[in-house]
Amino acid sequence: MLASLVLLAGSAASAIALSSSDGSEQQRTRAQTPLASTETRTRARQPPAPAVVSPEPVAREFLTGYLALLHGRGSIPALRQLAARGLLRELGRNRARVTPSQQQSGSRILRLRVTLRSPASVLALTAVKQRGGPPYALRLYLEHRGARWVVTRIGDA
Repeated sequence: MLASLVLLAGSAASAIALSSSDGSEQQRTRAQTPLASTETRTRARQPPAPAVVSPEPVAREFLTGYLALLHGRGSIPALRQLAARGLLRELGRNRARVTPSQQQSGSRILRLRVTLRSPASVLALTAVKQRGGPPYALRLYLEHRGARWVVTRIGDA
């Protein structure tokens, strides 16, 4: 019986605490923050995805260095961040002998068009004009490796 009285007294005290100064009872609600969904919590913990560089600037930069290499003014180490290891080895094995007149001539990129072949591979079609000669086409094959694009092959169009 004493336990019932204590319980009843506790209920009365909480009822008094909930009544306002004008005597009307108000329902107290705790400020509740909405719970984030599991998907939101999971997404918040993941690091942001790295920005993927477009393959077009990589193709253009590689092509500029490659054309300089063909004219005896470039180097293979300058292409290291832009080309796959296999392609760099191939370029090193097949270094062209450049004549003084070839060193003096220049090439420029007329067009560069990048076509997506798959989510991880593109084909870059280029038109190159050598001073004093007709334009010619080159194909660059690029693959997405890690967080960057690299040129894996060079071919004639």
